[in-house]
Amino acid sequence: MTSPARHAEPPGGSLARQRARAAAEKAARRTQILLAAGRLFDRGAGVPDSLTMAGLAREVGLAKGTLYLYFQKKEEIFLALLLEELRLWMGALDGALESTDRDPGAVAAAVVSTLARRRRLPRLLTVALPAMNPDLGPAAVEEFTTRWAALATPLGHRLESLLPAPAPGDGRRLLRRVMAVVVGVLLTTGQLADSDAPPLPLAPGGELEQTLAALLRGWTAG
Repeated sequence: MTSPARHAEPPGGSLARQRARAAAEKAARRTQILLAAGRLFDRGAGVPDSLTMAGLAREVGLAKGTLYLYFQKKEEIFLALLLEELRLWMGALDGALESTDRDPGAVAAAVVSTLARRRRLPRLLTVALPAMNPDLGPAAVEEFTTRWAALATPLGHRLESLLPAPAPGDGRRLLRRVMAVVVGVLLTTGQLADSDAPPLPLAPGGELEQTLAALLRGWTAG
């Protein structure tokens, strides 16, 4: 009895599988690098110099040259960490705003309360965004800008549904202003020391919440 004929593999099928496997392995390695970078960043209480390329290579068990295949400098790592933290925070904020009153003060409180739960994000905001300088190269900045826009669009729509916007799409512009205020308050207060409690600007009813509420009231007033 003859055995069933085996289906011939499409031309290039084996090569396609190899490329897919290589891409998956590269993505997994990149995730591993970022997890290690996050640990080092947290151990150093968010001090930029606590993360070095040599130290990260040791932490993740890679040759330093291999690390440079994924990130050219630590500022690129800060931006990658920031994008992941922003993704998590924006998702939490969007969920919180779903049941928030159409009131600038309530929206400001939701922004601050969700931000205070992400211990790494406030420090990254004060490290990564100022690091966006020409030395990073246009590719890294463009990737950050593109991914930020993708994250900000749905949250911008949520803000538009809660607070009157001058024109469709202005919710994302408002979100940029919110982020500018957040970074400005965190930088000027300088109260990001490592502790179990949230930084003072992130306390309920604190300086950041009051400043954001004033911004949002001005926005709704036109």
